[in-house]
Amino acid sequence: YQRRVHGGLIEIAMRVLVVLVCLAAAAAAEVTWRSCGTERDLCPINNVELAPDPAQKGKPAIFRLSCNSSAVTAGGEVTLNAYLGSLRIYNDIVDICSYNPCPDPAGPRVYVHTQNIPGLAPSRAAIALNVVATDTNGAQLLCVDINFNVAASASARAQAVPTRQIA
Repeated sequence: YQRRVHGGLIEIAMRVLVVLVCLAAAAAAEVTWRSCGTERDLCPINNVELAPDPAQKGKPAIFRLSCNSSAVTAGGEVTLNAYLGSLRIYNDIVDICSYNPCPDPAGPRVYVHTQNIPGLAPSRAAIALNVVATDTNGAQLLCVDINFNVAASASARAQAVPTRQIA
C-alpha cells in the first residue's frame, strides 16, 4: 500500500513539474504573433521580430515584419492599432512607401516600424498590436496581430530575438 501511495505521489509531482516547465517556457516568450490574413494576401507574413524584447518604457521599439510579396506594390497604406486590454491606445495610418520605396518589387520584403513606448506605459503591460497593409486598389497585402510586453525596468535585454508564431 505504501509503495502505491508513494508511487502515486511521485507521479503527481512529475505532472506538476511538467506543467510548471511548460508555463515557464510560455512566459519566457515576450512577443508572439499570428497572421490575421487570408490565402489571398499579396505579402503573407512569415516572421516578426521586436527589438528590444521586451519593449522598454520611454524608448523606441523596433518591429521587423518579414513577408514574401507575389506582386509589385505601387503604393498603399498601413493601419496600426494598439490595444491595452480592450482599450485602443494608439491608431495611425502610414503611407506604405515610407517603409520601402515604391514601386516595391515582388519578392522578399521587410517592413521596419519604429514606435516610441511612452514613459507612462504601465510596467509589464501586455500590448496587442494589429497591423494591416493594403495596396492602392484596396487589396490586402498583409495582416498580423502582435502581442508583446513592456519591461518592468530598463534592464531588459536589448537585442532582437526570434519570435514565436501562435496558431
